[in-house]
Amino acid sequence: MDALDVRSATLLEREASVRPLSVPRGMKDLEPDLQRLSARIRACGLEDPFREEALKALPPASLRGTLAEARGQGLLDDGPAWAQRGDQLQGLAEALRRTLQQELELDRGCPGKGL
Repeated sequence: MDALDVRSATLLEREASVRPLSVPRGMKDLEPDLQRLSARIRACGLEDPFREEALKALPPASLRGTLAEARGQGLLDDGPAWAQRGDQLQGLAEALRRTLQQELELDRGCPGKGL
């Protein structure tokens, strides 16, 4: 087994052991993809942008776009290939964190107070 295989195996094991995300009722149709993307973000040791407070502030339509982007990058595919796309996952997680922070600030009506 080479180093890439070991890293992929480690990420897959971490993904399988991640505690499920709490998804608001209005987003149940998105739950499988949200669970998968959240678990993969956390498996990579990245800050998970999908906190319950953030999910409640973000319109489901915005999340659909993010999930479509993740799907297009292969980050929601079945199997282990996602584990070799760490840079893409990190970029998507950071962009999503910024978007959620902006939505929370709008929701709270007080810019400058982020996640």
